[in-house]
Amino acid sequence: GGRNSNRRLADMFEYNFATSMWSEVKASGTPPSSRSAHTSVVYGKKMLVFGGRDGEGHCCEDFHEFHLEARVWRRLDCTHSLLMRARHSAVIHGDSIVIFGGWSGKKKLNDLCMYNLDTNKIRVIHDNDENDA
Repeated sequence: GGRNSNRRLADMFEYNFATSMWSEVKASGTPPSSRSAHTSVVYGKKMLVFGGRDGEGHCCEDFHEFHLEARVWRRLDCTHSLLMRARHSAVIHGDSIVIFGGWSGKKKLNDLCMYNLDTNKIRVIHDNDENDA
């Protein structure tokens, strides 16, 4: 994923430290659409990808998982308006993804949310709309 000067991309590369070489990852399954400004985090043997802007420039609300060993993509059954954002930050903390800020497609976000990977639930920790200040 990402963007070149003309369009959003749907590719994925890996770096081999032993050979100092980059190579494109060949994978099966259902990958995310082309996007930029998304987040990916690693949880166990999986990379999780969500948010970003699609080829039309709209914020994405889909959630995808890439199994690092099997090299298989799958779309997760999780759609929540709080995940629909771009240019945000995210980290893994315990069994949750902590998500901060970003862009909703209409305004800057200044919120803090936690998405629990085991329960498939999201909760708002802090919701301070800097646009109202």
